[in-house]
Amino acid sequence: MAEIEIPGPKREWEPAVRGPYPGRNPAFQQSLLVLASRNYRLVACLRVPMEAVVQRLRLTLEHGWDDLGEVEGAGFGIKGVKFMVSRLMYPDQLVELAVERSYEDVDGAVDLFLGVLGADRRALSYLMDLETGCLEPVAGPR
Repeated sequence: MAEIEIPGPKREWEPAVRGPYPGRNPAFQQSLLVLASRNYRLVACLRVPMEAVVQRLRLTLEHGWDDLGEVEGAGFGIKGVKFMVSRLMYPDQLVELAVERSYEDVDGAVDLFLGVLGADRRALSYLMDLETGCLEPVAGPR
């Protein structure tokens, strides 16, 4: 096969992750985590660290970014339910738990996740109220 030579980027082009700037780079890169998260809805924030979730479930974290900065996360399934955990890479940021949008039994999904995690609802700091669309605080451990 003949090799086709592709020229390098134009000198004035900014990195593609910095956003669409007419004339500065025709490409605008988006995070795979952000693109994937569009298929998920936030259902809870966890009181446990990301490291504990990753170790328990033996997940591999992926690193990316969103409009607010660096993010780490992992997508996985448990008994046919698709989940995503993610966390912004700032100190003291909560771990977010999301469930695939098409899955209707959100409470059941949260309980399934917590059961496999080996925790109960005390591991939650916020839980999504599906009627209001707001995260509601969950009473902390006593």
